[in-house]
Amino acid sequence: AFLLPYFICIVIIGVPLLFLETALGQFMRRGVVGIWNICPLFKGLGVSTVLYGLLLSSYYNVIMTWVGYYFVMSFFPKLPWAQRKHGRDAEICVESSVVTEPENRNASYNATSYASNASYNDSLYAETGSVCLHLLASLAVVWIVSYFLTWKGIRWSGKVVYFTATFPYVLMLVLLIQSARQPGAGDGIVFYLRPRFEALGSAQVWFEAASQVLFSYAVALGIWPAFGSYCPFNSNCYRNSLIVSACNSLTSFLSGFVVFTMLGHMAHLLQQPIDSVATSVLEGVMTALMDIFPRRLRRRKCVLVVHCIVSFLLGISMITQGGMYVFQLVDYYLFGAFVPQVLCLLQVIAVAMVYGVNRFYDNITLMIGYRINPWMKISWLVLTPLSLLMIMGFQLASFKPLRYNKTYVYPDWANVLGYIMTAAVIAIIPVYAVIVLIGSQGSILERLRKTTQPRITHNSVPSFDLKDDGLFGEGCQMTAADDDVITHVI
Repeated sequence: AFLLPYFICIVIIGVPLLFLETALGQFMRRGVVGIWNICPLFKGLGVSTVLYGLLLSSYYNVIMTWVGYYFVMSFFPKLPWAQRKHGRDAEICVESSVVTEPENRNASYNATSYASNASYNDSLYAETGSVCLHLLASLAVVWIVSYFLTWKGIRWSGKVVYFTATFPYVLMLVLLIQSARQPGAGDGIVFYLRPRFEALGSAQVWFEAASQVLFSYAVALGIWPAFGSYCPFNSNCYRNSLIVSACNSLTSFLSGFVVFTMLGHMAHLLQQPIDSVATSVLEGVMTALMDIFPRRLRRRKCVLVVHCIVSFLLGISMITQGGMYVFQLVDYYLFGAFVPQVLCLLQVIAVAMVYGVNRFYDNITLMIGYRINPWMKISWLVLTPLSLLMIMGFQLASFKPLRYNKTYVYPDWANVLGYIMTAAVIAIIPVYAVIVLIGSQGSILERLRKTTQPRITHNSVPSFDLKDDGLFGEGCQMTAADDDVITHVI
């Protein structure tokens, strides 16, 4: 029931958005902020994306903190989560070796129960200032590794990726072989591949599929404009985007076999139905910051250190005694809410509808040497924005206050804090637009016209004459401006 909506969303949302961001970054030779010189009124969209990526890097590295902790602990002969705990934990934990028959009791069969029970308290109010030292050490290691993977820029990290991009496939293969040998694995695969057409009428299924596509394709995070800006101007960004999309989707599909073979085995042990058991962001942020402050941030390594320290400090709030509740709050309101959908929708509007989809097609043709088929144009103008609007409408219609583990109801002040986080990221866009309009001259209509026309810098499209009408369409005139901006279209 999930695979068909997932692949449809890939075609109409994932691939068009990934290609748009990559092509825009390659054409403008800038990161996620600098690319909006193509339409200065929307430059706040880039700033908002930087803030979103900064928060996401803190959030995601907390997950990597847990992964690192479990990885290290798994080398010890006695696993901390494998034995029944005493005191409060004894009431909710069950040894995995004794759970073979279904039993009517309030217990959890989940190896990760150890982390939430041993490291976190049961209330958002409870000792939020008490930091779990073992998780703090793991978080520090994660950020140190992140720093050294990024400190020398894309040329060095591009070599590291030969290992980081291939080794997970080796691990995936090992896990698949091991899990496929367990009893019940076949049932899990059948459950994974068997279509349930009655579920296709559920809006929730389509929402989850679209959300997974946005997450797995890492759009609206500043990653693809940054990577595109490092590519040669004549690089075939269309072909590259299709290859990346195909590899990403195939990886997600194959990883599903690993997950569902394990779920099938767990369901076999518990005698329960299967359905009851059931990155790069740092480089994008750095590229955007260097574009915003090219003179003040010449020392990339120093800026990277500051960024890692700030993100590390933000992550500490999620590894305290009440950190799990903070983590769920951030996940629900910032990354599970409609922030990425809003950012993606505004990207499509700015490029396809304000800058002009035909003009952008001309720019792509200039880069790759041939005109691509009209599917991307149809997607940017119709399919992608309509799909995003439908997703956002479903979210608003079905929105409910946050609950954790289906039992803990967050207090009103926590939900208000969640609303503020969501609004803070999105509000940057209209605020920056107002600032740009105020800084322009003329009537309101004249200001709107000026701020929606491209402004090109010395380093933009360096391989071509900026006076070439093929770059930005007819009517391009060159006028002197400040040190950075030398041309604009009038």
